[in-house]
Amino acid sequence: MRLSLVLLAGAVARAEKKDNKSKNDECQMAVGGKLIRFKPIAHVDYGKKRSGPPTLADATCVGGYGYFGQTCCVLDAEQPYVNSKTGQKFAVTRYRGQVGARLNVTRCLPKVVIGGVQKGGSTALAAILSAHPNVQFAPHKELHYFDGGPAFCRGTAKYLSQMKPMNAAVAPHAPGPSVGEFISAEATPFYVASPVACRNFAAEMPDDAKLIVIVREPVSRLYSEFQMERRRVEPQRKFLGNLQRHAASLMLCYAKSAVEKNQSTALAACLNGRNATGLMSRDRENRYAMLLGRVSSVIARVREVAVARTPEGDGALTRFPPGSLARLLDACFAPASRGQRIVFDFAACAPRVAANAPFVAAVQNEASLFLHCLSTAVLQNSTRLLDAGACVRDKNGTAPDAFPAAWTELRDATAARLRAPPHGRRLAKDKKTDKKMGWAAEAHVARFIAACFKPSTGDDGSTIAFLTKLCYPLQSLEYLMPKAGLATEAEALEKCSADHFGKANYVAKTDEEAHAFLKKCKPKANGAIQRDFVYRSLYATQLRRCYYQGVKRAQTLVLDGAALRDDPAAVAKDVEAFAGLPAFAYAPDLVSPTHAVAEQAQRASIAKAFPSFDERIGWSIHGEYDDEGLPASVQSTLDAFFAPHNAEFFRLLGRELPDWTRPAGAALGGDRDDKRAEALAEIGLGV
Repeated sequence: MRLSLVLLAGAVARAEKKDNKSKNDECQMAVGGKLIRFKPIAHVDYGKKRSGPPTLADATCVGGYGYFGQTCCVLDAEQPYVNSKTGQKFAVTRYRGQVGARLNVTRCLPKVVIGGVQKGGSTALAAILSAHPNVQFAPHKELHYFDGGPAFCRGTAKYLSQMKPMNAAVAPHAPGPSVGEFISAEATPFYVASPVACRNFAAEMPDDAKLIVIVREPVSRLYSEFQMERRRVEPQRKFLGNLQRHAASLMLCYAKSAVEKNQSTALAACLNGRNATGLMSRDRENRYAMLLGRVSSVIARVREVAVARTPEGDGALTRFPPGSLARLLDACFAPASRGQRIVFDFAACAPRVAANAPFVAAVQNEASLFLHCLSTAVLQNSTRLLDAGACVRDKNGTAPDAFPAAWTELRDATAARLRAPPHGRRLAKDKKTDKKMGWAAEAHVARFIAACFKPSTGDDGSTIAFLTKLCYPLQSLEYLMPKAGLATEAEALEKCSADHFGKANYVAKTDEEAHAFLKKCKPKANGAIQRDFVYRSLYATQLRRCYYQGVKRAQTLVLDGAALRDDPAAVAKDVEAFAGLPAFAYAPDLVSPTHAVAEQAQRASIAKAFPSFDERIGWSIHGEYDDEGLPASVQSTLDAFFAPHNAEFFRLLGRELPDWTRPAGAALGGDRDDKRAEALAEIGLGV
């Protein structure tokens, strides 16, 4: 016992020593493809005693604004970013994505922040509250401002710019809210799990700001989050499969698009479903849209690979006019009915030999090799390959000697097209890349093809394969751990507890102990849901850390996700009373105790308040589980791990949450709830 106390005291002392250090004196952000370190932008200041009016550089702020007593500011000017190493100022659109005019409008810091927990019901709660006439959520859910990092470094003004402007004529000390007056709100359910969010919240927000945490039985929560990650990973696998199946279409689409677009724009256009490639779509089944943000990563990877694999002599492409290869591919090649095959258009590009059926069949069988060789010829800045007939040499048994005149005609027609002037069409330059790397614009398409596509010839003809492992940034993909990894996470936390706090089932009983435990056993955490599933269900420990970091208990409201599911109207009333909102009669469907009815209404509300939110992150109100469920051994390990943590959480709340008790042996996952299926059928949605 004495050893445990000594270990705990040492851990608390070390944690306090680290916390007394000043905040980071620099931040970093990607600008123009480079990582720039810059000095933090100004944050709102309430003074040492937090009794005077708030101040913010280049803004006019006031506390106690309007009926709701919010802290609001008028942004007067943009503050420049300053490179912390050189002192150089650089301009970036800091207010991109904000609502309304850029400056000279009143915006208020959120009065209500839904700060937890992930997969606890935060989005459903936001869907209900967004229907209240006196509540306006930031249009983008999950701003991740208080997490620290670039968002927090950009300062209070950037955060304010993402809140909706207050256009109402607000009367101070009025008996009720003015017409059009509202409280600002935002929802980022990772805040309570973040190591720094509560500290930043306490420093940045006024004392009467409200932090709402909605929780869920820990094992159910982590398994629901695990399933959400599965719904995000599966589309990635489908996407990579389609990338391979449609390799020829992608290659030709990119070549044609790049005639008039830069690399990133062309590749994005070929991936997002606006053309025959159709690798991505915005439907709820596939959710390929969330991969669009990785197009720049693909381009960066292609550049890296292409430079390493490009032959010598491509520095000054003088033999062929700009955009020659792109125009040739645009005019002379097309994808066949099967996604990996391509064909040469003899009628358009070699009409004199189009009637020679045996010759056409031989070339079509080698179309991918032909195309790849042409790309290499452009990269080598040479016509040697064309002059020697290497690009039109049949590799599959039909010698060029069998059709000497036809081979010569095809070679000459192709070379003529490559050497032809652009006629007003030019391959667009990626100006930043050209300036930095010295690349000739016409080499872009050739590099991409030569480095990342592999031609081959088989029994069913010539095909193209995309070199996924080489040219796709696989490190940017999300991965799903095996279900056994959930138990491994719990065991790792138990080992840390035993090593540093004297016992495996250690549970922090005070705010200081909780802070020390998380500082030692989970010093880093982020919003990505590929890991830390168990950690994000340690509600008592995370709440106590928030209190340790300065959030007041009176500022927090803890809600039960099961209560929101079964009686959303009652939970909404609790939030209204806590936030000082006038009572409001919500649409019956929105707060219906029938899950299927509420789901439909809440989804419509979410689509209005947070457009494309569910498509972007793979969210679902009632996400389906796979058929297997959690293995019994994993569930048993997790139930045993969380039992003492749940008991401490109930002690912290001063009440038990009855829905957290499952019958012995009751499994998570498996078939969907029969009652929900029946309710869906009743309103015509089916299962």
